[in-house]
Amino acid sequence: ELVDEIQAELVRVAPTTCRDTSIIVTEKLLQDFDEYMQVVNRIQDTIDDLDLVGILQLATFHPLYHFGGTDVTDAENWTNRSPFPCF
Repeated sequence: ELVDEIQAELVRVAPTTCRDTSIIVTEKLLQDFDEYMQVVNRIQDTIDDLDLVGILQLATFHPLYHFGGTDVTDAENWTNRSPFPCF
């Protein structure tokens, strides 16, 4: 499952003193933005559960990204848009 793979990556990069960056792209999964955000929340919960808050930062990008309180067409949403869903 995708969340399991992401959790394994969190564990892989967390204990090191170097500043690794990982990107996970899901070309065919999570095209629906609401489903994507559900996975984002699960990943953030995993970061919390592993006591990695302040150590790891989750960045999120999606083709249909829109911030709460904005209209889907607002320009500020483009900062987190990407061709495919990414973490």
